[in-house]
Amino acid sequence: MLIALSSSSCSSKKKTYEVIKETDPWYEVTSFETDNLYPSDKYEYSWFEIVGATEESVYLMAEASKRYDGDYKKLTDEELLKLYDQSILRYSYDGKLLEKTNAISYENGKFRTVQKAWISDGKLNLLERVIERNGSTDKEKGYLLNGEELTLPKPRFASDDDSYSLNDLYTTDGYMVFSLYDSTWYDTSTIVVRPDGTQYEPDFYQLFQYGYSDVGDMIPAENGKVIFPIIAQNEVSQIQLDLATGEVSELKGLYGSEETYMLEYCNGKTISRDFYGLNFVDTESGTLKRIFDYSNVDESYYDIIDTETLYVSDDGNEIILGGYVFDNSSYFSGDTYKIMHLTKADRNPNAGKTVITMSLGEDSYPEYSDLYAAKIYNRQDNPCFIKFVMPFDESGEYKDVNADILLLYNPVSDTSDSSRYLDLAPYFDFNDASYKNEYFFNALEASKSGNSLYRMPLDISASGIITDSSNVPSGKLGFTFDEYKKFLNDKCNGVDPISKTKGFEMCKQEYFTRLFLNMSDLFIKDGKVDLEGEDFRNLMLFVDEYGSDVTSSTYDLGFGYVTEHNRAVTEVAAEIDGVMDGTSAKIDGKIGAVYGNFYSFENYLDRYKLFGSSLSVYGLPSYDGRGPLTVSSEFVSISADTKFPDVCADFVKLLISYDVQCHKESNPINREALRYIAGKKLDVYNAEIDEESKYDIAVKKAKLSPDTIDKYVDILSSSYGGMSAGSAVESILMEESSAYFNGQKSMEDVIRVMQKRLQTVIDESK
Repeated sequence: MLIALSSSSCSSKKKTYEVIKETDPWYEVTSFETDNLYPSDKYEYSWFEIVGATEESVYLMAEASKRYDGDYKKLTDEELLKLYDQSILRYSYDGKLLEKTNAISYENGKFRTVQKAWISDGKLNLLERVIERNGSTDKEKGYLLNGEELTLPKPRFASDDDSYSLNDLYTTDGYMVFSLYDSTWYDTSTIVVRPDGTQYEPDFYQLFQYGYSDVGDMIPAENGKVIFPIIAQNEVSQIQLDLATGEVSELKGLYGSEETYMLEYCNGKTISRDFYGLNFVDTESGTLKRIFDYSNVDESYYDIIDTETLYVSDDGNEIILGGYVFDNSSYFSGDTYKIMHLTKADRNPNAGKTVITMSLGEDSYPEYSDLYAAKIYNRQDNPCFIKFVMPFDESGEYKDVNADILLLYNPVSDTSDSSRYLDLAPYFDFNDASYKNEYFFNALEASKSGNSLYRMPLDISASGIITDSSNVPSGKLGFTFDEYKKFLNDKCNGVDPISKTKGFEMCKQEYFTRLFLNMSDLFIKDGKVDLEGEDFRNLMLFVDEYGSDVTSSTYDLGFGYVTEHNRAVTEVAAEIDGVMDGTSAKIDGKIGAVYGNFYSFENYLDRYKLFGSSLSVYGLPSYDGRGPLTVSSEFVSISADTKFPDVCADFVKLLISYDVQCHKESNPINREALRYIAGKKLDVYNAEIDEESKYDIAVKKAKLSPDTIDKYVDILSSSYGGMSAGSAVESILMEESSAYFNGQKSMEDVIRVMQKRLQTVIDESK
């Protein structure tokens, strides 16, 4: 995709843009995945942990469990052990497995397993636990360090020999640093054993006048030192311990805050990792030297920031990173373990490109698919380079970085959108039938402000009344008010799921606001507000009769963009499966309903497993029985200040493309991408059902056909987009309706004042 910069695209003088030079840093990357050692068709799970790296090899510890179709109870201990794999893996930098060493054994009733592995002084170290099995009882029999018996030192104030256990251990230069936990005093002790066998306990109290509450996991440092994070007066301080002298000192001005910086240690170097990249740490002076920026490599920012640093050369030109990276191909979006070898290039291949920035519109965290899109874009022959920037300062506070592209999560639309964001509607031909076939067009329509589109939705879900389809007449997408009243009495024991669903209770003004927004087209037409009709009066009377008397909600109502809302089905379905007001109410085709949201296909499949194949979501009560509400929780907007609107708009098109949307965690608005994700989830789901049904007869054994995906697509397609109101409109609806429900104003007074206030806000937004 070749994007031409528009000659008329310069809309602001506020922003300045960097042009990448040949001499700017860039790292080439080679990577490999380790999961192929334990294929999912043969292993129930696999898990990897970083050990470390030398100048030639990368070490990992792996655990995995083989699949077994028989009865585990009939297996001997040795047979059970053969199903379990614990190994130390040694890889070359280019991904070749050089050595796989078994790290678990069983002999004479005793198990040996590796508790911790690490690299220090240029060699691999193993801490093993010895466990004795007597029948079904396991008893700790001690530890081995590199094959030799390890004697734990005794803390000065230990209550008895059996009261304390090993939390952590690190060795270097002949010193052993122990972290011991005392189960009697619920306390942790730090003990250093010198090479000559003598020991001492570091005195951390001398640094803290009022004491401290906790000592964190030790972080190896340089030159015979160890760093401990210590919590004192609810603040985290970094304490450096000199093992030879026992001297402790507080590191000042080194890390900013615990939220934005993380300490790591590899091949004799202390590394500080922040939101932007990696830094060498000078533990003597407390200064940082930037090694590497996350944007200077052909990898997703998401994958890079979530790794651990295994190796850094002295000049910072060679870096080994390892860790779990996102993979949405499993049933519950899982991860793949990946090793990345970064080598500094002689020339930046993006030289000449203009950097445009992408960031977050609020305090949140980006989705993998969005940063994957940036990776794809930057690989293409484009005139710009997309750089993702976290919008936080060194203290962890949110800051506006004046980005060109903004990712928005659960936002409430506002009348100021037109001044803040670019109208994307002119860049999309929404009259083209292909849009309606390729995307969930209802999500696009629901996100418009009039004919303008300031926030492009990237996902879709359907919100409403979740119940068994047998509880709703065939062909119905929702309820009229009379039908809803009958539904409550006949199927829900009089319990209204809108106002009574546990954890999502709504007071009357919230109930009213949600129903009003769902039917806003009846009251606001062509920009004119009309509340004089009987429909509005009947809506107020209905809510007054059926709404809850709770004084406030447990969540922030925001036209469907509520974070808590998206967890509704998972959390509240369990409530319906219990007792409400003394009456059982289950979603099993007999009685009951909850207010909730189908926000992903795997969430939908989970409900299948619990409640059967007839589960669906229906619209809130309305005058015409319309379908469930369309809800989108992630959007992208383009800053009105950008000098490159055409480039940004084309990047938005990439964000909603099939390739990128196939990497989403939530429901993509791209229909084919949803079908791709759902197909993979359905395969795993059916395999899980097969496996679970062997051991749990309560699990439904019937597999689900591809028709399940068709039904899910139909549910999302049937959802209806209410008014994209904005916080000002919602505030008016809440305030004025509350005055009526509390008896402060008459119906006529509310109609007059509410109509005038709504009209003013709508006129000002034009």
